[in-house]
Amino acid sequence: MKLSSSSVVIDVAPRKRERVSFRKFARIVKTRRSDIASVETIFPRLGTKGFGSVEVDYTHPIYESQTSRRSK
Repeated sequence: MKLSSSSVVIDVAPRKRERVSFRKFARIVKTRRSDIASVETIFPRLGTKGFGSVEVDYTHPIYESQTSRRSK
């Protein structure tokens, strides 16, 4: 059976919790504030680069493709 070129399958996975940079967190707050259930600040370890991160729990799952998850 030959598949037509318009048949595209996108593999997505639900994500209820995400660890993001402070910059991305600021974007999420601006665009999807009502989707945030809780937030936890993850402080950086001594001797590592960066300023830490933010762990965001969403009110409902956010769906993203497996390829975008690996490229982060």
